[in-house]
Amino acid sequence: MGRRIRRREFLKEGGKAGLGLFALAQLGGATLGLAQEAAAGGAERLTLFVWSGLNLPTVAHEVARFYMQNNPGVTIEVLEGQNFEVYPKMVSARKLTPDRPLVHFGYSNTQFTYQGDIDDMWESLDLRNIPNAANVADAYKRPENRGIGFSIAPVGLIYNPNFVREPPTSWADMWHPRFRGKVTSIKYAWYTNGLVIAARLNGGSERNIDPGFRLWAERANQFVAFANSNVEVRDLIVRGDAHIAAMFGGNALTWKEQGAPIEFVIPREGTIAFPLFLVVVKGVSAQQKRIAEGVINLILSERWLARWAALTYFVPTSTKVVVPPSLRGLAMYSPQETARAIQFDWATIARNETAWRERWDKEVVARMGR
Repeated sequence: MGRRIRRREFLKEGGKAGLGLFALAQLGGATLGLAQEAAAGGAERLTLFVWSGLNLPTVAHEVARFYMQNNPGVTIEVLEGQNFEVYPKMVSARKLTPDRPLVHFGYSNTQFTYQGDIDDMWESLDLRNIPNAANVADAYKRPENRGIGFSIAPVGLIYNPNFVREPPTSWADMWHPRFRGKVTSIKYAWYTNGLVIAARLNGGSERNIDPGFRLWAERANQFVAFANSNVEVRDLIVRGDAHIAAMFGGNALTWKEQGAPIEFVIPREGTIAFPLFLVVVKGVSAQQKRIAEGVINLILSERWLARWAALTYFVPTSTKVVVPPSLRGLAMYSPQETARAIQFDWATIARNETAWRERWDKEVVARMGR
């Protein structure tokens, strides 16, 4: 059984590219033939990155175990962490040891997937080795197949009903006077901090972001504090320091199940679609790439997409109905909600990341508390 890489160990050994990780196989009516063929050449060690927290790592560990049981020559080490922490080290490893990636493949959120395009980090997938990719909606297939979207994290609004008697109904509630000094977010999370949606609702767009900056510069006092993680956002809401925040529906529903006083609402304009991707890092060998593609195919199988949905409350991108019946009554799983979800121009956001951060600090953060 492949072991879990602890974050401290990963950071300590970060200079040694090619730690090793996770592999894949086909499921259902298919066989493990492709993956077994890839592993037949000898022992392989691959590292699979997956997000930490909640139930997010569970499927990665289950698939890794399944694959290794069927492919004794492959060792998979699962690295749990956050993209913002691990991705810069992946970029550094690519510069120093381009043929020995620090992470071979894994899960990537929208922001870092598109940043990886700019940094030339991703291999193009051979979809012939990923037959389950045929079931992925076209909106979540990437240019040149540099990764593939397997899930959507719908973003809506959360609030604490102990402090908010009238639930929010619109994205514009983030800058409504009744929530002055009671809004929180992760500082540079453009999908939750309100910048892009404010621009869109006030005559702008990702390519014309000034209306968003003008609004938040004038209403910087809406923010009580910026958090460093989703958990910190949750804690600010639970304590009542903040009353409203944009958040992934899956996180909100999981926290509510755990007893947190949190409610999730879909704004009347719709959720923000935050796609989640599976990527293979440049520098892998041909055999490693083939194994990784096999693993991705396994993650995209109906069995593990259903398992992922049940564990995380995220919405699979499959055109097939794969979510368990118990989830189909939730609004964010409605095909109508998915169809009308707001799609951001993530490529433009990635190109402007540095400039927006500088402006956000200068024009918004610096005005808080004035």
